[in-house]
Amino acid sequence: MQDRPGKRILFCPLNWGLGHASRDVIIIRKLLERGCKVIIAADGQAMSMLKTEFPDLEFIRFGSSVSITYFRRLPAWLKIFLLSPFLGFETIREHFRLRKLLRRTRVDLVISDNRYGLWHTSIPSVLITHQLNPRIPLIMKFMELPIAGIIRLMIKQFHRCWVPDFPGEDNLSGDLSHKYTLPRNVVFTGPLSRFIPERVPGIESDVSKIPHKEVIILISGPEPQRTKLENIILDQAGEIHLKTVILRGLPGEQSSWETGKHTTVHSHISSKMLETMMCNARYIICRGGYTSIMDLVTLRKSAMIIPTPGQTEQEYLSDYLVEKGILLSSDQKNLDLSKAIQQLDKFHPDWSLPESGLLDRELDEVLIRI
Repeated sequence: MQDRPGKRILFCPLNWGLGHASRDVIIIRKLLERGCKVIIAADGQAMSMLKTEFPDLEFIRFGSSVSITYFRRLPAWLKIFLLSPFLGFETIREHFRLRKLLRRTRVDLVISDNRYGLWHTSIPSVLITHQLNPRIPLIMKFMELPIAGIIRLMIKQFHRCWVPDFPGEDNLSGDLSHKYTLPRNVVFTGPLSRFIPERVPGIESDVSKIPHKEVIILISGPEPQRTKLENIILDQAGEIHLKTVILRGLPGEQSSWETGKHTTVHSHISSKMLETMMCNARYIICRGGYTSIMDLVTLRKSAMIIPTPGQTEQEYLSDYLVEKGILLSSDQKNLDLSKAIQQLDKFHPDWSLPESGLLDRELDEVLIRI
């Protein structure tokens, strides 16, 4: 693609935990390799994380008026349901804010990660999402098909919709992306991960071959559940008696400290350092977000995931991937780190997943057309 340099790409990740910004890192890298100029429009932790990864890029503060936090006791899906009118209004508002922005900023392509209002009629626009079909609690199951229809109407406003998964039966997202007939503009890109396994030596699919007896625990997601999980893990970390690294998932902070004899806590570290740690770790425990799952699959690392309580998408993915033999899972309330390590010792994941060059082919095709 070096014969078409200088394409200006506006990249707009959703600021909802770190997952969206994290999975966008690989796309931004590949766009830069193809000679594109990438402008990132974001806010909050998503902006902080991407500034750490790409300090030389141009950033535009482009936030949302709706802040996503969960109830302390009620399920996460209920908060999202109650916020849905405001989220719908914000989607419309963001669309007109984007149009205003594009009147003063020339771009050739807009890429939006899960921000459904960021499309334009005359500028090619791409939406990234793996949730084409929502997971609805049983009490509201009758809403599943109508909501899926609304999502498809929004997807049709974009020129392309990139689904970060494999096509066909050997996939990671199950019903979230594969349950109903797909819109014509949907393209599967394969899993998106900021990690590049061939770059780091010593990656083994069999954890018993790794000499490091090291535990990596990644905490992420919206509050207050992020802090609740952090407290549970800090209370139990001293009982493991193995070298343990706890990553709090707070990119705006740079603090680190020791707690107990074997445990180090970091608020945030670079992707390169995290990749090295994960590749050399024998045990990985993390949230059950889709980005974390894609990272684990990319690195071929066995792990135990902890879905956010009440977040139906993560709870579904947990059950789905356990059934496929890819990962282990524990609910947050009953998490026992010592038992988790014993289970991981005996676990042999099934890595019979397709190889993927889908993202490179899709990027080349899109850039040729703009």
